[in-house]
Amino acid sequence: MFSSITATDFYKTGHGKMLDKGTSVIYSNFTPRSAHLAPVLKESFDNKVVWFGLQAEIKDFLIKEFAESFFKMDCESAVKKYKRRIVNALGGDFDASHIRELHSLGYLPLSIKSLPEGSRVNIKVPCFTITNTNPGFAWLVNYVETVLSCDLWKPTTTATVAFEYKKILTKWAKLTGTSEEFVGIQGHDFSFRGMSGREDARRSGMGHLTSFVGTDTVTAIDAAEEWYNADSLHPPNHRRPSLRFPSSADNRLRLLVARPISSTTVMVTALNTNERDRQALQIMPSHHVCQFCDKCSNF
Repeated sequence: MFSSITATDFYKTGHGKMLDKGTSVIYSNFTPRSAHLAPVLKESFDNKVVWFGLQAEIKDFLIKEFAESFFKMDCESAVKKYKRRIVNALGGDFDASHIRELHSLGYLPLSIKSLPEGSRVNIKVPCFTITNTNPGFAWLVNYVETVLSCDLWKPTTTATVAFEYKKILTKWAKLTGTSEEFVGIQGHDFSFRGMSGREDARRSGMGHLTSFVGTDTVTAIDAAEEWYNADSLHPPNHRRPSLRFPSSADNRLRLLVARPISSTTVMVTALNTNERDRQALQIMPSHHVCQFCDKCSNF
């Protein structure tokens, strides 16, 4: 089983003890810093990324993984397992009291403010911010950064590249008099076998689906329906399949807060209906809609 509480860099395990005395709040951000190596046409690239992947990360990692691999464990067993991993690697004794306190708290005291997923965001502008809601857990904010960065850069990069491909295909469809309806499947995704793992394929595949409907990565569609309540459609009266993401009428920042509820409740709400997800996390319906819905305001 993947261990959520050890999903960090070794150097971060000691950061909590290095904070200035009295530090009660840490406020961090996730920002695309450069497009210098972006695989796009420089002459048409407007220095924006397509922001995507956070809701999946919250549901899968911050709720489900922490519930199953940490909060549901017996406290002594969880602390012992964590301490063994750190001591075996770094030696000496290790004060794991902060891990015990987190387990006793029973939830992740984190607040995340995010731009709507599917937004096109300027390079050097934060896509989301994260801070702690309990003054005793300032250390946790940057502790989870390792996994957040690991899991979020790829779907955002893929969504951005897919958007740029779509611009090129649409441009030439117009210039050659070809129907633009074909664009959605011309950028077909055959990347599954070339990804670095099954999870990578799911998340990157979802990023691709923000601009195209064509994919051979079946599991990416499953993930979009599981994490974004998307709906894959191919009724008889449709000329082509579509994948629709739920939409929201407003463009306000969404506030995602893990509130103090039991780990069991967190896990259940993460795996059930959209309404229960919102009750647990205060998540508004995703603003993002793929290009096959005429209500989309982002693309």
